[in-house]
This record gives sequence, C-alpha cells and structure tokens, in this order.
Amino acid sequence: MRRILLGLCICALSACSSSGSSKATSTTTASTAAGDSTSSSPADTADTAGTPTSTSADAGTTPVVAPGNVDPCSIVTTADVAAVFGGTVAEGVINPDNGGCDYEITGMTNTGDSGVLTQVSISLDGEYETYDNEKVVFPDIEKIDGLGSGAWYYSFGSQLHIDLGNQELLISGIFPGDDAAVKAEVIAFATTVIGKL
Repeated sequence: MRRILLGLCICALSACSSSGSSKATSTTTASTAAGDSTSSSPADTADTAGTPTSTSADAGTTPVVAPGNVDPCSIVTTADVAAVFGGTVAEGVINPDNGGCDYEITGMTNTGDSGVLTQVSISLDGEYETYDNEKVVFPDIEKIDGLGSGAWYYSFGSQLHIDLGNQELLISGIFPGDDAAVKAEVIAFATTVIGKL
C-alpha cells in the first residue's frame, strides 16, 4: 500500500502525465518502509543477458531470486520489450528514484502512438503486498492468476505487482490506448520477464 501511495505522490510532484491518449503513472513506485531495500545495481546493461539466479519453466512457476543479485536492466533486451509493446525501444536506464530499469518507447506502439512519453519499468524490490491487503485500500485492483506466487494489477500506472517469494517484481508504465489492451500487454511482458529470471 505504501508503495502505491508513494508512487502517486511522486507522480503528482513530477507531473508524469502525458498526452490525453496516454495513461498517467509513476514508474518511480518504491517502498521506503523500514526493512525494504533496493535490489538493483547502477550498471546499465539493457542489451546484454544477465546471469540468471534461477530458472523458471513458465510464468506459473515462482523463480527464486536472491534480493540484490539482479540488475533489472539485464533481465530483458530492447528486442524483448519491442516484441511485446511495439515501437522503437531505447536502451534501459536505471531509475534513480526506485532502482528499477526504465525503457522509453517511441513511435507507434501496439496500442497507439507513443505521444509525449511511453515507457515500461521493471523493478525488483521490497516485500510483496498481498492482493487481500491492498484490495481494502484500493478496491479497483484486480487479482491476476498464473504469475509467481500471487499477483495483482492496478490500472493507474499499469502496475503489475508479482510475488516472487522473497521480493516483489513490479512492472509499470505509461502507455497509450485501451486499458484492457495495455493490461494484456503488461501481463504478457511479465511472462517474458519471469521466464528470464
């Protein structure tokens, strides 16, 4: 819950909304609660394969990723991002606010013109907040089956929160187009990400 609230505050402060056809979001969502830690390194290696810490046969299998051992920009390539979302994808860069990896997408995406800003962010951090706990505060979230040990989606910021057992995988972004189409693409991208952990 604190992660979403902090993300909404950061979003409001940084004016991260784009054109009318794009969704506003914060890709700087992070937990600052005591005990949470950022689990990325500052290296930027978007187009190189990182050393996986475990393998996963499919998205329904929960990978075991040691916190702090995965550079989020080493998980997928720009080609992986483009394969799901379309458009032209820039090399991933570490977001200094949350330690995640941001990929900017330009041109025509699968859901519409990228407009002022279209991007997807991957972060591995903190402790997963369960669907049941978050639903009390954010009644619009949706439970997602088949990803990790548990997952839920919040359309504001296209946030997909996935339980990897010892930390949370968060995929979020700013995308143009229909909410249902964006949600489907974010879930498909999560399958790609989990498959490479």
